[in-house]
Amino acid sequence: MEEEMGVGMEMKSGAMGEVDAGKVERVVRMVMEGEKGKDMRERVARCGEMIRVAMEEEGVFG
Repeated sequence: MEEEMGVGMEMKSGAMGEVDAGKVERVVRMVMEGEKGKDMRERVARCGEMIRVAMEEEGVFG
């Protein structure tokens, strides 16, 4: 999703798949406070709206 839609951020992990708490904090702050995060949140909102409209048209919600 990160590359295709621009709505995710990769978190590099260690050899055993572990992720350091500091890395998690930095990524969360980027998404919540940064300009890249603002753009990402806007894309997510647009994608959500497109999905909602498509599901309504197909009768999923109706």
